[in-house]
Amino acid sequence: MEVKQCVLYCRVSPTKHIKSDNDMHISIEESLKLCRADAEREGYTIVKEYIDQYVSGKSSKLMVSFNAMLEDARLKKFDRVYCRRVNRFGRNRADMLRAQIELEDLGISLKFVENGIDTAQPFGKSIMAIMAELAEMEREEILENTRRGREARKDKGLPFGPKKKELDIKTIRKMRLLPVSDPDKPTWAKLEKLFNCKRATLIRHLKEAGYWDYTNRTVM
Repeated sequence: MEVKQCVLYCRVSPTKHIKSDNDMHISIEESLKLCRADAEREGYTIVKEYIDQYVSGKSSKLMVSFNAMLEDARLKKFDRVYCRRVNRFGRNRADMLRAQIELEDLGISLKFVENGIDTAQPFGKSIMAIMAELAEMEREEILENTRRGREARKDKGLPFGPKKKELDIKTIRKMRLLPVSDPDKPTWAKLEKLFNCKRATLIRHLKEAGYWDYTNRTVM
C-alpha cells in the first residue's frame, strides 16, 4: 500500500489579537491542530510542519519556512500541503498563484481546511484564484484602515503605534553591568525590543543619568 505523505504550513502575522509570544503559540497550535486532524482523516502521514511566525504575507520573500517548503516540494518529499486558510498561505495574489501552479506541476495538491478548498478537486484551482484575490484585497483594506487611523490620531495630536515602556535607567544599568558569561545579560537588541526604544536613546538616557563611561564607551 502506497504511503501518502503531506506537510502542514502555518503562518501567523502580528495583529491586534496577537499581543504576546503566548498568543502566538496558541494561534499556531490551533492552526496545526485543525490541519493535523484533516490530514489524518484523509489518510495522510505528516512528514513535516512549516511555521512562519510574526511574518506578513505581503511577499513570499520574507516567508522563510514557506520557501523551505517549496524547496522540499521540488525534491518530491511530499504529495500534499494542508493550510488553515487561503489568507494564511499568503496575501500576495501573484506569489500565491505562482506557488500553487508550481505545486500543481510537481503533482502536489493544496488543501485549505477552513475554506474547504482542495486543488485536487475539479473546481479547487478556480476557487483558489478567487480566494487569493480576496486575500490581497483584505490586506489592502487593513493597510488603508491603518493609514486612516494614523491620520485621525495625528489630527487629534495623539501618538500612534506601540506604547513605550517607562525607562528604568537604574535597572537597565544593572542589567548591562552583568558579566558577559551571565545568561541573563540582555543584548542591546533585546533592550530595544523590551522598551520599544532605540539603542541611541537608551544610551542618551544613561549618559544623562551619569552611567556612561565616555572613554570606554560603555555603561559604568
